[in-house]
Order: sequence, then C-alpha cells, then structure tokens
Amino acid sequence: RKASLALGSLVTMGGSRVAGAAIGLVAGLATLTNAFTQPHILMFLADDIGYSDFGYYGMDLTSGGVSATPTIDKYMSEGVILAAVYGGTSCTPGRGSFLSGRYPMRYGIQSGGVGQDSKKGIFVNNSLISNDMQKAGYATLFLGKWHSGCAAEEQMPDHRGFDSYFGFMCMGALDNLYKTQNDLFDFWKDGQPVLDSSTSIRTSTLWDHHAMQFIRESAQERKPVFMFYALQDPHAPLAAPDEYVYTAPCAHIADSTRQTYCGMLKAIDNSVASIMDTIEVVRGTDNTLLCFSGDNGGAPGNGGYNWPLRGSKGSLYEGGIRQATWCWSSENAGLIQQHMRGTVYHGQLSLTDFYPTFLTVATAGHFRLSNFAPLDGKDAWLSISQGAASPREETLLNCVDDSGGIRVGDYVLLVNEGQASYSGHPDGIYDSTFFNTHFGYVNKSKYSSGGGDDHHHDENGDGDDDSVYMELYNVLEDPYQYNNLIDVTDNDGNLVYADLASSIYSRLQVYMAEALDEDYDSNKYDYAEEVAQNRGYWGPWVETLDQISDDNDYYTNDGTNDRNDD
Repeated sequence: RKASLALGSLVTMGGSRVAGAAIGLVAGLATLTNAFTQPHILMFLADDIGYSDFGYYGMDLTSGGVSATPTIDKYMSEGVILAAVYGGTSCTPGRGSFLSGRYPMRYGIQSGGVGQDSKKGIFVNNSLISNDMQKAGYATLFLGKWHSGCAAEEQMPDHRGFDSYFGFMCMGALDNLYKTQNDLFDFWKDGQPVLDSSTSIRTSTLWDHHAMQFIRESAQERKPVFMFYALQDPHAPLAAPDEYVYTAPCAHIADSTRQTYCGMLKAIDNSVASIMDTIEVVRGTDNTLLCFSGDNGGAPGNGGYNWPLRGSKGSLYEGGIRQATWCWSSENAGLIQQHMRGTVYHGQLSLTDFYPTFLTVATAGHFRLSNFAPLDGKDAWLSISQGAASPREETLLNCVDDSGGIRVGDYVLLVNEGQASYSGHPDGIYDSTFFNTHFGYVNKSKYSSGGGDDHHHDENGDGDDDSVYMELYNVLEDPYQYNNLIDVTDNDGNLVYADLASSIYSRLQVYMAEALDEDYDSNKYDYAEEVAQNRGYWGPWVETLDQISDDNDYYTNDGTNDRNDD
C-alpha cells in the first residue's frame, strides 16, 4: 500500500531545520513498510542546457507539430515546472551543489571545473545524497559526467555511496563516440576503466542500457532505485546521430551549431523515454518521482538558449544561474498533488535543496539530524508537491573573491559581476507571446543595461568610499533583469534602494567570509598526466588519500571552512 505524502500525512522536519545538518536516517525505517512504499527517485542533470531548450516552449525546437523533446514535453505538462531553481555557474559547482546539498564555495569548487590534474573535490568525509539514499535502503546508481574529483579512489562514485556507476570521471568533456579526451580514455564502470576503442556506440546509449539493466536487477532484489544521471548532453563537443540531426524538427534549423544541439536534445529525450519505459515495465511508474534540471545556464556559443533570461553559462545573471527544472509523478503516486500538475512554481529554490527534499520523499519524513557538515539545502517537498511557500529566504548564487551574487526574497544583488548583454540570438526570432503565456511573465520591449554609476559602499566605516559595483533586480517582477534598481532615486535625489542593497550585501559578505579560497589547489600536477600517459587512461593518480594534500584538512574536515588557505 502507498501512503500519500500529502501535507497532513507527512512527518517531517521543517526546511529551515533540515538546512542545519546533514541527515542521519532513523534506524527504524523498516517499521513504516506496511504503510509506506518507498518511491523510485530518478534525477536527470543536463549539462549546459539552456533555460528554454525544450520543445514544450515551441520556438525552433518544434516544427510541423514535431518536437525535439516529446517525452520531456509530456512530463512537463503533467508535472510541475520549477521556474526559479538556482544552480552553479559551470559544471563542477552545479553537480557539487546537488550531490552535497551544500554551496560549492565551501569546498573551493565554486568557479570552473575540477580538472583531471587537480586534487580538489567534495570533502571525502562529507556525506553525499547517495550515501544517505543508500542508508535508506535504496539501490543507488550514477551515470554520466562525474567531474567532482578523481585524484584519489576515495573521490570516485563507488566510494561515495553509489552501488554502481558508469561514466567519465575526470574530464569536463568527452568525445561521445571515442570516449577519450586529449587522446586518453576517461571511461569507467564500477571501479574499472573501460578501454573500448569501438566508436559505433554512443556514450548515452551505453549508459541508458546500463540503467535499464540496473533497474531490472534492483527489482529482483525488491529495492527502490535512486538514480543520478548526469547527462553528457548537450555539452561540447557537439555531436549527435544523423537520424536525430537531419529529421524534424532539427533538420529545419539553419544554424548548424543549433541544429546539432537540437539533435543532442533528442538524445536526452530518448534517454528519459528509455529509462522510464523500463521503470514502467519492470517496476511501474505509479511509485516514481522523476526530476530534471540543468547544472548551469546554457552556452550560446554551443547552441544553448536561455531566452528570455539575461546572461549565459559563467555569469551570475539569471540566464547563467537559473536552471531548466521540473518534476513529475503519476496521478496515482500520491506524490505531487493533483492541483500542482501542469503548473509553474515561482518560489526560489536551489540545487542544494534536492538532498533533503529527496530524503523526505524516500523516508516519508522519518529522518533525524546529525551535527556534522551542515547542509545549505532546505526541504522543499511541500513546495514542489503542494505549492507551499518556499522554505528559502535567501539563496547564495556564488562568491569568488570580491564578486558574487545572492537572492534575498524577491531581490537579486550582484556585486562586481560586470555588465553583460543578452545571450543567444536576437529576441526577434522568438515567439515571446507563447513563451510568456507559459511562464506568466509580462513581456518587455527593451531592457535598461545593468549600468549606472558604481554604488559606493563604505565597507570599512572609515568615511571613505570603497567602490563596489552593484546591481539590484526584483526578479519576481523582472526576471529578465531589464531594470537595475541600484541607482533609482526619489524626487529628492535619494537612492531608494540603498538601505536594501546594503542589507543584502551584508548577507553576501557572510558567505564571502566563509568561502574556501578557490585557488588553494591552483598548482597543476604534471604527475597526473604522466600516470595517465603510462596507463592510457585518466583516473586516480595518488596512491593514498594522505597524498591528496599537504594539509589534509581541506579534504577531510568538518565542513565549517573557518579559515582560508594561507
């Protein structure tokens, strides 16, 4: 029998309390089995997908009634679109946020990707979502792009709570036919390198088949499935099968980069369809929660569209940090409630929130809190399933040195972000009326650049101006970030939002003080490449965990980050 996870039946800790600690599961979870069947939980994370890159939104991804993403479109229309989920500015920060439930600046991985010759990663004694899902009785599977540390074996997925994994570990990009980068293999399956020179099978096809086999085997063991599929697509290098690229709707796209990108979206849709079909046949989807998100904003140079949002991958504007996210469950699952199906939820959320949220779903709220490695993520299940107010008052977007961004309430403050124009193609190619109908936003005909003078903030209280370039946007009313409010004045010439900006800036400064220096592991290690060249593949290259760092606290501390590298 399935127990409804409706508001009245949940035994849960409030989101603000969940954020205070990593989760230890109640040992007596088995006593719930007569009333509660643990749902399968599947998470797809697309790499560099743009905010509006689904056929659901029309535009160039549909033609003659044919969509590039028909399966995803169906689930979006039947589920709930989460319109304001904040992720990373690039690959490693995005997946690190999801895996750890913590902001990536706590590990010094807040900017760029962890290279194959870097010792950085999520601290090895910090639990990941996979560890706790495993403790909750789930069969745990990782597929695709890891990119979260691979210098030591202890950083690999099989040491981080995944029963099985198949993907590439060390690189940020991989040829999806040759399975190589820099002429060396980076392809791993369950602790062993896969040195397969065959180029006839795409990586995503191999991963899909592994997922389907894993689902069948877990059914024999009568275990629920937790799957984290970190899709390689649509990240560069751009490549897709001809049968995807040269058929509708992709065949009608004139821009060759966007056309190939469209084919990669078809590959994503095929992965979702194949795995959900297997769940349906083997396990049934009536007890399945399916979620999908990006890791960071789309990269226009590689075909991604973030329209109508400003900015792109690498920036803190909404187009670079707000993710294409949705969740689905069937009508009979008792998970996402009926009144939420086919809706858009605008409350602010974060990729870090999926850690405690999925644990609530997995245990019907029966978990306890420990005092180790406090989470930044908050339990957002009632928001997703019921439409309750967001558990978040604020969300850190990122902070690197003296720059960063934070959302507090409806306002986003960006500090020293610089100015950026709209990314992608000109607005005129889009059907703005159609898009705004789906999102409920009021269209604007133009935007005012994030200009104006520097907002002078006396950081030291010494009477001197310490110039800090600030931008302030009300992203609930103006998600496009047309109007920088920082220099708005009243009739007397007073800055209307000065006090608000200063208050929000003080919150950002707290995170800046807590952040681990991203450059603490900036030295590159020639030995990593030497080992890889001798073996013919990338992978762990230190013999013991102690070799990860001269200061092992950076990799095995309690997560408090009470100091920076000196």
